[in-house]
Amino acid sequence: MEGLLSKGITSYPVHDCLLVEASHEEEAVDCYRSTINAYIKSHCLEYNRPTVLDVMIPLTVEMSNQEKKYIEGWYC
Repeated sequence: MEGLLSKGITSYPVHDCLLVEASHEEEAVDCYRSTINAYIKSHCLEYNRPTVLDVMIPLTVEMSNQEKKYIEGWYC
């Protein structure tokens, strides 16, 4: 949410998702995924994990009167 707010985008948390205006979909997806990726990397480094995971989470985008959009993830 902080990353989006720094770009002037208002978002609202609901359980494990964020609500944003449809016009900000792409920025919200990129910000959400990169924030989780950075958190996982920093956790691995902080706790001296033998491998630093690079993870891009899969997610869905849902909008009124449209089918869900599935975005694939990956890790290495």
